[in-house]
Amino acid sequence: MGLSKAGRALLGAMLLGSLVAWAGCHGPELSTVMGSLGFSSPDQPDSVTQPDAGLVHIDLGAASVGAIKTLTLDLESVVGSVSLGRLVALQDDPEFGLPLVMGTQVLGPGSPTPAVVSFAPSSPGNKSARYQLTAYTPATETVVIELGGVAVANALSVTPNPVDFGRVQTYETLIVAVTFSNGSPLPENLTLSPLQGAGAASFTVGHLSTATLAAGGTATVNVTFEPTKAGGVGASFTASAGPGIFPVTVNLGGFGLPPS
Repeated sequence: MGLSKAGRALLGAMLLGSLVAWAGCHGPELSTVMGSLGFSSPDQPDSVTQPDAGLVHIDLGAASVGAIKTLTLDLESVVGSVSLGRLVALQDDPEFGLPLVMGTQVLGPGSPTPAVVSFAPSSPGNKSARYQLTAYTPATETVVIELGGVAVANALSVTPNPVDFGRVQTYETLIVAVTFSNGSPLPENLTLSPLQGAGAASFTVGHLSTATLAAGGTATVNVTFEPTKAGGVGASFTASAGPGIFPVTVNLGGFGLPPS
C-alpha cells in the first residue's frame, strides 16, 4: 500500500533514523529528532504542517469562547510499528487537548493512527501550547508539537435580532435586511438553515450577499414577511460559521392585519 502525503513527506528522514540506529549500536542510547512519524489531518489538511522531522505545527484557527473546536490528527510511521512514549508539556495550556497515549502503537505506511485534537477556549485572545512527544522505533526519538488558536468572545453576531416586522397588511410584503458580522480574525464560511416554526410560511429568506465572511467582515440577507392571515406569527432560522463558532438563531416575528 502506498504512503500517504505525510508518509511521503518524511521518507527522507529515514536516513536520520538509520544513523541513530547505528549510533545506538556503538555507544549509549541517544535521543534524536523524530524521523519515523508523519503528522497530517484528513479533514483540515492545511492546519497541520511539519517543517522538519522534529517540529509539528497545528493551527486550530478561531473558536468562540465556551465552544469546542476539534481536528483529526493522523500519525503514520514510515518505518514499521512505532510505540508512543511520554508527552511532556513544554508550555501547557489546558484549553488544548492532545490525546497521545503512551504505549499506543502507530502502524506502518498506509495505516494512520488517528487522534482528535481539541481547542476549548475559556477566554478571548491568542492561545498556544507546546509539547514534546517521545517515541521508540526502537531508537528513542522526539518531536515538538506546537498548538495554536484564536479565541473570540462573539465570533458571529446578527443585527437586528430579533427581527420585528411589526404590523403588515395581509398579502402585502415588508423586507428587512439582516446583517451578519464576523468577529473572528480569520475568514469563515456562513450557512443558513431552512426556516423553522409555525409561521415559517409567512417568511422568506433570500440569498446571502456573500457566503464567505472575511475577518471582521459582514454579509447581508433580505428577509421578507408576507402574512396570509390576520394575527401574530413567528419563525426562526440559524446562521452557522464553521467548527468552533457558536451558531446564532435569528428570530422573526410579525403581525398580519385583516383586509381593510
